[in-house]
Amino acid sequence: MIILSKLNNYEEFLIVVIIGFPYFNSKCKDMNKILKTFVIFCLIISQSALIKAQKHIFSQKQLIANGRVWDVAFEDLNNDCSSDLVVANWFKPPTIYYNNSNGDFDSFKSLPCYEAKDSSYRCHGIGINDFNNDKNPDIFVVFNGINNFIYLSDEDEYILTDTVNTNNSDGLNISLGDIDNDNDIDAIVANYKQLAMLWVNDGEGKFAKSDFEFGSSKIINSTALGDINNDGNLDIICSIYRGVIIWLNKGDGTFEKRDQSITYDKGYGVVELADMDNDDDLDIIFSNNDLGASIWINDGKGMFSEIEQKLPKSVHLAIGDLDLNGYADVVCGNSVWLNNGNLQFIQHEEFEIEGRIFGLWLNDIDNDGDLDLFCSTSIIENALTLMKNTTNAH
Repeated sequence: MIILSKLNNYEEFLIVVIIGFPYFNSKCKDMNKILKTFVIFCLIISQSALIKAQKHIFSQKQLIANGRVWDVAFEDLNNDCSSDLVVANWFKPPTIYYNNSNGDFDSFKSLPCYEAKDSSYRCHGIGINDFNNDKNPDIFVVFNGINNFIYLSDEDEYILTDTVNTNNSDGLNISLGDIDNDNDIDAIVANYKQLAMLWVNDGEGKFAKSDFEFGSSKIINSTALGDINNDGNLDIICSIYRGVIIWLNKGDGTFEKRDQSITYDKGYGVVELADMDNDDDLDIIFSNNDLGASIWINDGKGMFSEIEQKLPKSVHLAIGDLDLNGYADVVCGNSVWLNNGNLQFIQHEEFEIEGRIFGLWLNDIDNDGDLDLFCSTSIIENALTLMKNTTNAH
């Protein structure tokens, strides 16, 4: 008996079960051969359909920029209901790439900037938000070895209005949020060879360095902001060498270190916050280049327990619902892991990457309702590429 079944998301019929076939005696050898041939044919068709059903989520790579891209931020900067890019490129000034609404970038604009002594621009991190409460997106650019810049929106232009004096610290990346609950956006900048810095906004887009010290001699590779204990305040999660440190916000812009810290014998990576188990609190995802990425589940009060499964070794990752099943998935290095809803992550695909990965970001860049993937690498000629999500392309 042959049973036919139509898959939910595909326009073909798939043979899913072949159970038995009539018994024929020795006088029916020809018919027996025909049936055996037919069964083999059905199995081949079935296998082919299954492979087709498991098609890759991400399409072929599309080149966006060359150079050395360290960070990308997304925002609709020209009010056309499409996400534009601001790119931090070591060899170029911070640059806006304007989206033509379908994920192609046919125009760009470099922001005013000065060139460093070694003929580079040292642009390393990008943050976008409304810093002066005029309901327009502004841009905070983190530089490595020179001071940071604030660009405020003025109609269709971005004006360099302030320099954040960091004593030429080696900036890495930035996290944004209202840390002191005064209804403006503050910034945390992670630095290489120095401690992270908390910058407090005066409400008009001018930033002053907070007196708060992160209290660790270890270098902070990245930070994530989120309310992990559901008290209404943004807490700070810091990734360091061999682990993660948690700072709980007291509500006034000061913090206390959580007794629980996440530690490993070796390795470093970045930290992300996301609700991985759909229980309305933020969990911790920590990449590790030596031991593999780990997922720590929040009990709702800011205490975490690690799940057994490890994802691949990688420094960089990105998190979002890739297959539109309502659960957060993970891009870990060059592999895609889908969340089945039971905190089990199934590897779905790998994509080819030349060189080392320098960053991964997700955004619905073509406005089709699914998350597309941006990847930066060490290959200067192929520094930033886009792989569009095909989930909604059927």
